[in-house]
Parts: sequence; structure tokens; C-alpha cells
Amino acid sequence: MIKIFKTLFFTVLLFLVVSFSVLGQSEKSDFAEAYKVKNDRFVLQFTSQGISSLQKTADIYPTDYVQKDKVFGQLLLRYSYADGSLDSLKTSLQKRFLTVLKKGEENQVRYAVNNDTSGIKLVETYTLTEEALTWDINLKNSTNRPISVEDMIVPFFYNNQGGENSEEIFEEQVIKHHFISGDNSFIFWQRPSGLGPYLVMTPLEDTSLEYFSTSAVGIQPGAFQVFIHSAALRNKDSKEDWRLPHTAATINKDEELNYGFKFRWAEDYSQVRDILVEEGLIDVQVIPGMTISNDMSIQVALRTKQEILELKPEYPSETKIVYKGKNNKGTFLYDIHFDRLGENKVTIHYGEDLETILEFFVTEPLETLYKKRASFIVNTQQHRDSTKWYNGLFGIWDMKTEELRGPENADGFDKSRLVYVLASDDPILGKASYVAAKNLFYPNKKEISALEYHIQHFVWGGLQRTDEEIPNPYGIYGTPNWKVNRNQKKRSENLKDPNRNKMHIWRSYDYPHIMMLYYHMYEIAKLYPDMTTYLDKEGYLQRATETAKAYFTYPYDILPWYETYKWGCYNELLIVDLITELEKTGHQKDADWLRAEWEKKVKYFIYDDPYPFRSEYAVDATAYESTHALAKYALNNTMKPDTNLWYDKNLKKWYSHPEIKPADADKFMDKQINANIASRGWLESAYYYLGSDFRGNSDKYTLSYMSQMGGWAILDYALNFSKQPANYIRLGYASYLSSFALINSGTKETNYGYWYPGKANDGAAGWAFEPQKQVTSWIGKSQQRGPWYYDGEIDLGFGGATRMAATIITKDPIFGLVAYGGVLLEKENLLKVIPKDGLRRRFFYRNGNLEIDLQLNRDGFAKEKPVSFELSGNLIKFSIENRTADIHDAVLDIKGMEGSYVIWVAGKRLSKQVFRSQTLSSLKIPINKIDTTEVILTKI
Repeated sequence: MIKIFKTLFFTVLLFLVVSFSVLGQSEKSDFAEAYKVKNDRFVLQFTSQGISSLQKTADIYPTDYVQKDKVFGQLLLRYSYADGSLDSLKTSLQKRFLTVLKKGEENQVRYAVNNDTSGIKLVETYTLTEEALTWDINLKNSTNRPISVEDMIVPFFYNNQGGENSEEIFEEQVIKHHFISGDNSFIFWQRPSGLGPYLVMTPLEDTSLEYFSTSAVGIQPGAFQVFIHSAALRNKDSKEDWRLPHTAATINKDEELNYGFKFRWAEDYSQVRDILVEEGLIDVQVIPGMTISNDMSIQVALRTKQEILELKPEYPSETKIVYKGKNNKGTFLYDIHFDRLGENKVTIHYGEDLETILEFFVTEPLETLYKKRASFIVNTQQHRDSTKWYNGLFGIWDMKTEELRGPENADGFDKSRLVYVLASDDPILGKASYVAAKNLFYPNKKEISALEYHIQHFVWGGLQRTDEEIPNPYGIYGTPNWKVNRNQKKRSENLKDPNRNKMHIWRSYDYPHIMMLYYHMYEIAKLYPDMTTYLDKEGYLQRATETAKAYFTYPYDILPWYETYKWGCYNELLIVDLITELEKTGHQKDADWLRAEWEKKVKYFIYDDPYPFRSEYAVDATAYESTHALAKYALNNTMKPDTNLWYDKNLKKWYSHPEIKPADADKFMDKQINANIASRGWLESAYYYLGSDFRGNSDKYTLSYMSQMGGWAILDYALNFSKQPANYIRLGYASYLSSFALINSGTKETNYGYWYPGKANDGAAGWAFEPQKQVTSWIGKSQQRGPWYYDGEIDLGFGGATRMAATIITKDPIFGLVAYGGVLLEKENLLKVIPKDGLRRRFFYRNGNLEIDLQLNRDGFAKEKPVSFELSGNLIKFSIENRTADIHDAVLDIKGMEGSYVIWVAGKRLSKQVFRSQTLSSLKIPINKIDTTEVILTKI
């Protein structure tokens, strides 16, 4: 019996050794050796290298948070000795001894690196409890001399591999959010749909994060890597522009250091915030945003279990911080005003020697930015040379060299596939449409003339086929530019091009930009007929209409890969406005045609695709302006059932919709907003994250054009659809403000710009923001932290911003009664707000059941004069500034007011009007040549 027992004992011992010891040093793990641990919250799989699978128990979808064939749990240490010698420890290259322990309800998995040549002994312990997974990291000095840990790098190979399978992307993959800010750092992962659960990672005591990178300095190029220490990356020979200190840690002989992280599940954003507080971090809320103009102030709320000791500004003499006390939920409240333009850092000292930073960006007043940007495009970025094929082109501007680029001054773009950025596509076509949008609010004869020059010499008969070019009139030539694509003979000789014999007018994305340009030129010609000379309002309306019809016709007919009915395309939401205007002006046949095409798209997004959130890619933030516009249309319009509505050339099937229900539109509205928010910064308290869209992940560039275009969707949802709008107003308005940080502007005293100083760049802008210290951007340019030095696509965002600019007064559950885009002056029952949203044309009041909307069709609320109203809605008073210095009528659209009112204009009784709260009413107001006209509405 004893012999049998000994045999059994050594057999088991041999099994344990084989199971839990790493036999090789290859960086590729043997995933067949996986050890599975689970409880009611987590399902984990461990291999010789770390966690190869991490899932939520009983999840609705089989979402794995770890990338296939990769692991969580690797480390890279770079350290030095007093004599200057260097060494490193990379866990994926080491023998790691794995042991499994069970203590009651807890499961533990421990890795130890036993390497005689390494000066550091590393032990990692994973402990799975009922509520969390804890990862403890222990470093022990195994030498007889001090060791300085210069870099301590943690890579996260999370499951975001892309692809084209939308169900796999939205149900099985995740998107990452991170905030790297010292002791208040955190990371969380969620499905791109926004559907919970969210995996939240917070640091343990004595662990903070100070740096991140996706470059080759760490484990693997392209991997997201966070740094507990990063001293080796400190710039030694140049100015250090990283906003956090690069630290090192010393381990003396026989001493040790402990670090670690905790992983927990949250069901939604609210629970993520609660977890941060529960784990000793700070839940930060900021209004109206972290990009802020110097004529407005910021309010900050800090919710935490810790004691807030001090908020320390980077520039004390140019910053005013006022502590407002605690609210009834224990949240610390502050008002902050910045005078200094550019980046402003506020350091929070809290708890026991804990620190984190809030990063703000301060701009000139928004009105100044709108005007400077349009002026810069017109005066600096237009090519005017009648001998050139690109005469009239608005080109891209290089802030680094202060040069206007173009087909003959290309900076290498002409040598790659990126040649299109010089004379076509989104980097070019967004500029004229932005200038046109701005001129609806602040008409400028010189700028309008430049737009007409652009249309006459570059667009019509060049970029766009004329009405006399048969077949395919109004078709728009796509990439690389219209000159190449119009040379059909040369194109047909390119045997490598399978589409060489097709007319190259199939790029869907181009059409809405040109339609937007024409439609705004129509509106300009309608409101300011003396300012247009090339075409009158009817001419521009016809071109907008025919361009919109071409959008639904040519791309899908010529190259069905461009699935117009399935993809969200920026600026296409204006088709709805165009339809309405066509109906008002007697063009019913055109309106009916466009409505029928638009409704094909609306129905597809609601009924025919579970995840219609694509544009050029299967998941693409570009879609989220369109998805909201489509949902909004479905909720505001009655659509009829259909049979065989349209035929899918790619899938060889018909789409039918036998039943159309409002509840389906409601469901899609919520679904698309959740997906929009999932790809946007919300909890991340830095100006380049809060409100920014995320292109796949926030470690890539931020503040792209969709920050504002997709942000419009969130703000519109808050104002018109949400039953609890406060959270969405916060995020939507932060999105509105966010990308203004990319405009390079300033005063003479600040040398005309924070990012690229010099008068030549005053009014220029960056394409996007690079949050990493140094990368090569996707346009192939070496880029340091900050805005890209080319403007590219960002003017699409500024055009989108004109659709959301507003002054909003609302009752916020955290901050109380607040004004977004304005300065609020509260006096008992009478509120006064001075609009500072940049355009001063829209005003919204949201306070419980009382909702009031005011919107002017021209001019604007007077500068530096308040909009005043009683909380009951019985009195509203404001002044309108005349922006054209002529006699005309302005139209004020009103919604939310109830009852009979007397209208007074310039001290004289104009009329009496009955308003109904659920009905949009229009009030015609005579405007004299005087600067401002006072308007008073009094309830009787």
C-alpha cells in the first residue's frame, strides 16, 4: 500500500511540474497549457505568459476582452545601476513558474520569474474574489547594490482587431478608454455598441500611471502600453512637453516595491463612475467643456472619498479658482477662469500625497474663431491662377513651414496614395462648405465672392460635371483629383485598374459636401441677394437638388461597392432641410423624389442591419451624424410600409418593410446614441479626450471632424429626445467645444497662436490632435504631441459646429442652474444670460417640464446684451443685432411657449400672438438700420 501511495504521490508531483512550469523562452506561448478559473463574475484562462482569455460570466455575447493569441499580464522593466550599466526584464522572454492556489472562495494564480542573471526578482499574483480580479506585482532587489527602475511598462493586448464582420465587431470585440493622469489613472473597455458590461481597471495603492505609447519603445509596436515609470523617455536635450513627470523608482538591497491593478465589471457609465469613487479615485465632471474660450468660465465637480487638499493652477497669476463648497452628495465644486491662452494644467492634490491633473485648452472667443478660420481659408488658402487646372481650389495649409500646398507644391503627398489630399475629397471639400455655413451667420462679401470664384472655376465643369455634360450630369469626380479622372483615355489604358472604363464619379462621400455648399449658397442668396453674383437663389437651389439626386444615383449605379443606402456620410443630413425647402418653394416633384430615396436609407438603418454604424469601415465614427439624423427623421415623420422597396446589387436581395412602428425608431435612436458615445471620450478629463470621437481607440489621434459632427447628434438628442437630458447636454456641449482647440489663433501679445506661433498661422487649424509624445501619423508625417500641422478634414467639423452652436440654460443635478455657451446672471425670478456660443442665434431653456426654444433665421442676439426671461415663461426680452446694416425682416422661430403674448419691437407694440407649447411658431420682426432692435414678449 505504501509503495502504491509513493507511486501515486510522485505521479501527481510530476503532473504539477509539467502543468505549471514554463519549459521554453519563446515569445510565442503554448496556449494548449491553459488553466481556467471562474466564478460568478469572471471566466479567466491563464497560460504560461498571462491571461489569454477574460470574459464576463453569463454574458449575453461571447465577448473576450483579450486579443486572440495574446495575453494580459506581460511586463517590461528597464533598470540601471549606480555605475550606469543597464539591464532589462521582459516577462515574455523569461522562464516563469506558475502556481495555482485556492483560499476559500478566492482563487490565486502566481507567476514568478527566477532568473539568475536578472537583478530583479518578479512575482505576480492574480487573486479572483467575488467582486474583482486583483493583479499584484512585486519587485525585489536580488543584488547587493541599489537598482533604479527607469521604465516599467504594461502592455494591453485587448480584443480590437477590426475586420469587416459587424456582428463580430459589435458583439465580440471591445473599444478602450483610458485616462493616464498619475494617481487618478484608469482604463475601461466596452463593446463598441455601448452595451454593458464594461471592464474597469483601477490602480492599487502606490501605483500610478504617467505615460502611454503605441510605438516600439515597449513590448511590441502598435500595442497599447502604459507606463508606471518612464524616466528613460524623458527628453534630455530638448524642452519637455509631456504634461506629467517621467519618474523612476529606486529599490535598495533586499528591499522590494509593490504595484498592482484591480479589474471590476460595470453595467454602464454611471457604474464606472461609482467604481472610480469606491476605489479611491476621483469622478470628475466639467461644464461646459475642457476646451474653453477666455470669455467664459468652467465649473468642476470632484466626487471622491478622499479629501481634496488643493487645486493648483499651472499659471497662478492668470487663473482664478474659487471653491464653491460641497453639494449634498459630497461632491467638491469649483469655478475656474483662465486668462492665459493655450494649454492650462490644474493639479489636484488629494488624499495622502496623491496627485492628478486636469488638462484644459483656452481659446479666443468662439465668435473670433469662426471668423478667423473663414477669413484664413479665403485669404490664405485659395489658389488663384487662371493658367492652372486647379484655379479656385481651397488647398491645405502647412503650419510647420507656413506654406499653401497644392498639386505643384505637394510635400511628398503626390508620391503616394495620399495625393488626393491636395485637390479632392474630404480634406479639400470641407473648406468651402464651412465658409458657406459661417456666412449664413456672419455674411462677408469678400468671403462669398471667394466661394463663387471657387464654384465657377474649380467646381463647375472641373470637379463636377455640368448640366450639359451628358451622360451623368452633376456627377462629381473623386480621388485622386478631377484632372486625372477626366482623362478617360489615359485611365482606360491602365490595365491594372478593373474600373478603368467606368466614369470615376462614384465616391459617395463627395456629393454631400458639394450639396451642402450649394444649399448654403442658396440660403445666402435668399437672405442676402446683393451678396451673390454668379448664381441667384434659384440657380443654387437647382444645383443643390441635382447634386443630391446624383448622390443617390451615380455611386451605386456605377460602382455598387459604394453602398449609399447603407453608409453614413457626413453632411447628408442637410438633405432633409433641402426637401423641406423644395416643398416650401413649389418644387414638389423633386422633394418627393429625394424623400423617397432618403426613406430607403432610413428604413435600412432601422430595420435591415443590426449594426449600421459603418462608413468607410465596418465601425466608423463618421457614421454617427447620419445615424442620428436618420433616427430623428423616423421619429418626426410618418413612413409607409412597402414591398420590394429596393434591390441590393451586392447581396442579390430585395428589401421590404411590411410594418413600420414608431417604437422601432425609438429603439434605433437609443441604440445609435449608445454606439456614438462608446466611441467618444466622456470620463476622460483632458481637453483632447472629453467630447472627442475615438478612431477605434483613444491612443490614436483625437479631436477629428466627428468630435463636433457626431457631437451634434448627442446635443440634439439631449435637447429634443432624452427624458433626462443633463448628462447628454454635458457631453454634447463638451463635444461642440472640443475641436476648437485645433484652431491656431491668438493675439499679438501671444504671437498669434499657441501651437504654431506667428502671424502667418493666425487662423490656421490642425487636422486632428496627437495625444502621444511622438508618432508618424496616418498621413505619413512625423508628428509631436499636439495638432497635426496640416488642416485637412477638420473644416468638416467646424461646419458641423455651426449646426449645434447655441446658448442653453438648464437645471443640472450636479451644478444647479447653469448656462452653456453664455454667462448667466441670476436675479430672483428673472434670469439673464449673455450669449457667447460663437453664433448667437439659438437659445434653449430646459428646466423640468418647461422647455423653450428661440431661433433666429438671420442676424443674431446682440453682442454683450442679455437674453432675459422669467422662469415662468411670462416675459422674454432680448435685442437683435443687425449684421447687414440694412432694413429687413428677421424671423424668430419659437417653441415651448403657451398662451397669448403681446410683442413689442423697438418700444412699439407690434402684435398679439397665441403660442402653443407643442407647436413651432414663427414671428416676423422688422429690423431697422440701427445696430440693435429690442424685442419683448409679455404674456397676457
